[in-house]
Amino acid sequence: MKKIIAKHRLHWKNKSFVFSTLSSIMLFVLSMFISDAAANFATERASTNVPDLIISNIPVFNVNFIVNDVALIYSIFILALLFFDPKKIPFVLK
Repeated sequence: MKKIIAKHRLHWKNKSFVFSTLSSIMLFVLSMFISDAAANFATERASTNVPDLIISNIPVFNVNFIVNDVALIYSIFILALLFFDPKKIPFVLK
């Protein structure tokens, strides 16, 4: 645990690392706003449904576990990797 804390101290004392991390956080937040605006735009401009030959003829499967549970597990995995290797934080956020 002391090695991990030492890694964090080393990187967070570096001004270029802190600047890069803060700029990547700002870019991440900006991308979230742009993504939300794009989703709203696409929802407003939605037209009528177009039938699809393949999708209309295959059975429906419940894939909520993929969207919810696997995404949560993946997020926890990425956070754990960033906790153990803090030098990759700006890269992952950008």
